[in-house]
Amino acid sequence: MGIYPAGTLVELTTGEVGVVVAEYRTRRLRPKVRLLLDGNKPPVGEVKTIDLSIQANVDDGKRLDIASSLLPDAYRIDMAALAL
Repeated sequence: MGIYPAGTLVELTTGEVGVVVAEYRTRRLRPKVRLLLDGNKPPVGEVKTIDLSIQANVDDGKRLDIASSLLPDAYRIDMAALAL
């Protein structure tokens, strides 16, 4: 099992919140994350998946990482309703 297994709710260094949808055995800190909330915490308008094993930086050049894992009910996200 990876550090961030599929289904883990995470907050990125950009403030965006997402759910891990895939993990890599060789890059356990760099999973694929489906964004759910933008940096200000409203729901994202368009579903977007970020592969952290490929995308290492945001547009301004700062490193894009997982800042923390969150409790499943954080920000009132209904994890059961997500189609992973």
